[in-house]
Amino acid sequence: MRIRSLVMLLVAAASATMPGCFCSKQPNPNEKWPYALCMESSPRLNWFDDRANTLFVRVFQLSSTDAFMQADAARLLGHDAMPPGLLGTPMDKTLFPSSKVTLEMKVDADAVALGVVAGYFRAQGMSKVVRKVARPSDDDDDEEAAKKKTCMVFGPNGIEVP
Repeated sequence: MRIRSLVMLLVAAASATMPGCFCSKQPNPNEKWPYALCMESSPRLNWFDDRANTLFVRVFQLSSTDAFMQADAARLLGHDAMPPGLLGTPMDKTLFPSSKVTLEMKVDADAVALGVVAGYFRAQGMSKVVRKVARPSDDDDDEEAAKKKTCMVFGPNGIEVP
């Protein structure tokens, strides 16, 4: 009986000194979190030789955007592209004219932005852009959260970011 009282006292003391509760899940700041990148393509996507063509797109998770913005877009499309600030492995996607796709990914905890580069035949607009990412909050109704959910538009000869 005495041992049982001692064990109960130790359990009560341990639970009082431990932060949080075993039943509540605390967010881990080092944990990857889901992100959905919406991409919408024009009916005249990658317009060349009077017809629409498919478009190769590569997405980088970045801890810093400086090197990505200074890099040549054609080099970023190469299979060995590793710009400084890259987190993880780049993701590739082929877009088709008049399509809307969502690229689901797990964003690294250190990521501050996604670098998106597209392989246009004749880029007359932007062929690479940076989209800032932030850990989702409990309040999804604010303007900034709505802005993040808008699609990136890939036009005839460049990326048209809303």
